[in-house]
Amino acid sequence: MDPIHVCALSDTEFEAQYKELAIQCGDKRIVAAGERKHLRSVLMGDELLLWMASGLYSGAENVSWNLGASLITLTDRRLLILKKGVFRGIQAVAIDLDKVSVIAGDVGLLFGNIRIQVGANEHKIEQVSKQTVNVFVQQVEYAIEARKLDARTPLADEWEQGSELVPPTELTLPTASQSVDVIGQLERLADLRERGMLTDEEFEDQKRRVLRGD
Repeated sequence: MDPIHVCALSDTEFEAQYKELAIQCGDKRIVAAGERKHLRSVLMGDELLLWMASGLYSGAENVSWNLGASLITLTDRRLLILKKGVFRGIQAVAIDLDKVSVIAGDVGLLFGNIRIQVGANEHKIEQVSKQTVNVFVQQVEYAIEARKLDARTPLADEWEQGSELVPPTELTLPTASQSVDVIGQLERLADLRERGMLTDEEFEDQKRRVLRGD
């Protein structure tokens, strides 16, 4: 299945695409995951949804709260761990693919675990569907490699092939890390758009400003 450009789809189109991807991912719990309704408000305008899983996010050393049962989404730029609040809103952890040093999974009798190493911190996702673990890890590895290829330049290719060129300075890619506060701002913008107080163009402009930290 092709990557899903969530922000370019209507609600009906997205629901249809979501269900198809959920079946392909092989995790029955994804189908009913209420977090999907918040994806449009947390994704960037041109960000693509690639794969999904579900599990219990037990946090990392620098995360003071435990999300518990969560929707784990892979985009062409990030891993997004989403948990719908009891009353409203959503909690989220975003991990840039550029910052992932290791991703690994292991499988037990019924469920498996996924471990994501980012610097000195390890993010853990437990009770992932046994059928999903290895495929999800593989999809993340593919996405990371694709990011590396997109970041390359002709000079980098020449240098790797053994020329005497000085290696180009490493590209500094913009971070897409989301704090809970930023997620709240995006939620409020989405509410304004739904009530007709913002046009789609105004919503996208304001969303870009929030993500840039303007």
